[in-house]
Amino acid sequence: IHSSPRHTATALQSSRCRQVFLPLASALASCAAARQRMRRGKVAARVAGVAPEMTRTSTSERLQAQFMPPSVDPPGKVAELFQVAPQWRRHPDAEAIPDHGIRCHSLADVFPEAPGLADVFDEDAEFRTKLRWAAREDFYDADVRFSEAVNRKIKAMDGTLLCSLRHPNNRFESRPCPNLTALFQERGWPLQGTEFMDRLFSLCGDIEFETFKPQSRHQPSGSFSDIVSRSEGCGLHRWHQDNGWDKMTVLIGFPAENKYNGTGVFSHMVPLSHQLPVPERPDPVVFGETACIGEQVPPESVWRPIYRKGAEILCYNDSKMVHSPPDSAHREALWRLM
Repeated sequence: IHSSPRHTATALQSSRCRQVFLPLASALASCAAARQRMRRGKVAARVAGVAPEMTRTSTSERLQAQFMPPSVDPPGKVAELFQVAPQWRRHPDAEAIPDHGIRCHSLADVFPEAPGLADVFDEDAEFRTKLRWAAREDFYDADVRFSEAVNRKIKAMDGTLLCSLRHPNNRFESRPCPNLTALFQERGWPLQGTEFMDRLFSLCGDIEFETFKPQSRHQPSGSFSDIVSRSEGCGLHRWHQDNGWDKMTVLIGFPAENKYNGTGVFSHMVPLSHQLPVPERPDPVVFGETACIGEQVPPESVWRPIYRKGAEILCYNDSKMVHSPPDSAHREALWRLM
């Protein structure tokens, strides 16, 4: 199946094989031609200096080409680097990390067509809750193995929910997001729910939606989490990386009170001096256990990002930091996009 379709068809000499395999070879040739046309279209668009048309994997790339919101410096001072000992580094002679990908964005800058969004998000707890509810309604795919009652419990607002930007059975089309759209229409904003989520995800980079390929170690996968953890604020940190691959993570904070300015909303983080070894699988890298075994993070390397209006969105590179739920939490929830 991985051979050239033309050579596959040529090699089928017997009539019996021809009846079975020629349709397959023809289909493969059509797919190859379609992929070639897609590549030519992208190249032509870049040469012409315009954004390429949306393809199966280009939604985030298209949004980035059309709209890149300005970033703001993180409020406060980032902590000192944790010095990764040579034996724990990706390579013994690895260079120090020059940029950890840390940047903040304002909802007002990301969604200029929704005037007042940042104000409402800052001042109206009910709106923040409705936004989370609408996203859960639009993104949760009921599990056919469970009853309706169990699915309602999984989708309930008091627990963490993990979803995907695209439906598992239709990865090449955006979800319609009617509940998010209706919420924005109530405020008179001409913002579609699909555009809202796609634009947030574009801050991660160009998402890889192809399901038949191994998960990319550089492109985000379109994972959406609405995190509500009852164990947060226990006074302890649990440092880890979500997968340790060279990908951007985007966090949107939901504070526990209106007009909040302070810590405990975003995850706490430790900037690393050098990257750790690349994991073979996209599994959590646990600091002190599966990486930097036996090491402890000194207090001066713990960064507690400040949440405030105008910096509701925080981005960072997962392979260049370790993070943990706050040791003292003050949030309703946290959205994590990867």
